[in-house]
Amino acid sequence: MSAEPWTAKHKPLSTKEVVGNASSVRRVYEWLLRWEEDGKAILLHGPPGVGKTASVEAAANELGYNILEMNASDVRTEEKIIELVWPAVSSRSLSGRRRLILFDEVDGIYGRSDSGGLAALLKILSRGSVPVAMTANDPWGDDLRTLRGKAEMVEFRRVSPQDAAKRLREICGLEGLSIDGESLLELAEASGGDVRSAIEDLQASLMGGEMATKFGLRQRRERLFETLNGIFRATTVEGARRVLDDSSENYEDVFEWVYEYLPKVLTRPEDLANALEYMAKADVVLRRIKRTNQWSQLPYYLELFAAGAALSNSTRFVPQVYYRERPDRLRNRWKYFSASRRIANFSSLLSKALHCDEHEARVEILPLYALAIESKGGEKFAKALMEMGVELDGED
Repeated sequence: MSAEPWTAKHKPLSTKEVVGNASSVRRVYEWLLRWEEDGKAILLHGPPGVGKTASVEAAANELGYNILEMNASDVRTEEKIIELVWPAVSSRSLSGRRRLILFDEVDGIYGRSDSGGLAALLKILSRGSVPVAMTANDPWGDDLRTLRGKAEMVEFRRVSPQDAAKRLREICGLEGLSIDGESLLELAEASGGDVRSAIEDLQASLMGGEMATKFGLRQRRERLFETLNGIFRATTVEGARRVLDDSSENYEDVFEWVYEYLPKVLTRPEDLANALEYMAKADVVLRRIKRTNQWSQLPYYLELFAAGAALSNSTRFVPQVYYRERPDRLRNRWKYFSASRRIANFSSLLSKALHCDEHEARVEILPLYALAIESKGGEKFAKALMEMGVELDGED
């Protein structure tokens, strides 16, 4: 088993190897493919560990680009950025390969302590001589408004536990290891959609033994439970917001956890009804934000569900709550996502084999195949489908 970091050893070399976010990864590849015609920069945004940097690196590798990569939150002054980047912008590569500049974490370059870092980045974009890719966890600050206007925005979402577990299983195979699927899925779920973190935890747990795995999972759960307890025990709007701001958890996941456990925390029906009204309003605000891209309204969403849930408790008494592994709505959502993905995969394969469109394959032909599998001799039929590349499990 290699001691080299697995995130580097097993990083994707092509866009097809990037885990999850297939449509976003494809957009990155197409952006770089047509860059000489369009000339626009690209800004990939989303949570950590979901494939933003990996997508750029894989696309560059496929299309023959050398990458000059830097973390913008570490190199934030105009002088330093120009010193490091300007030679690549203003001269040709001696190797003859084209160049691409990648700025990681551009949401870390703004602020009073940064002496012109953002201005330097805009200057490089205006030069337009090489493709520039940028990544950010949160690109919606007012300071980055000008930057957003000069770049194609591509969103990356958290990767499903099933996709992350599949990648972990592939890495185990490459390392000559055999780990049961349930343990890998548990590790993937604990990562919260962060594939890089899941790979790091896998390597650390295998090198440190079973106790290391359990300790890592327990630490993640304890951090989440601290966030929930902090929200339920907050007595002011500022206090509830502070708990969320200090947490590393995804705010939409926290919303689901709060929603799930409100009936256990708020014992008076009037308090529960009041809190659920706040949650409903928060949900409406978030949907509007996503529909209109008005992310400046995000604080309203956070305060509605966090402070609303906390301040609706008229008794101020918070009972001891024992949290489960995952809220029912999140579990059901992952099951639905997994089933939808398998149906889409099956429909795509059928449409190619039968020369029809995917909608027809899904609506008219797929139900007949399902009946055939359940019929006498269905096992042979199911085996033939799996040989075609169709993913089947006991629930299909």
